[in-house]
Amino acid sequence: MRGDKFVEILKTKVKILEVTRQADDQITVLVDRNDLPLAVKTLYYDIGGFISTMIPNDERQINGCYALYYAISMEG
Repeated sequence: MRGDKFVEILKTKVKILEVTRQADDQITVLVDRNDLPLAVKTLYYDIGGFISTMIPNDERQINGCYALYYAISMEG
């Protein structure tokens, strides 16, 4: 499917905890917070993605922590 090659490249760099698809061309990849800097570096610098936005979210009532989401646009 579209975007699978980016997930496969990312798997060689960090441990992926979960991959979900919202649409054919929209993928959410969950990584450990300690792996987040390397995951973003890989997608942004190494593969050439574009950081559209970064969203902090208070999810303490859901799972007891804060969350940080990066929206990265990949072409190809």
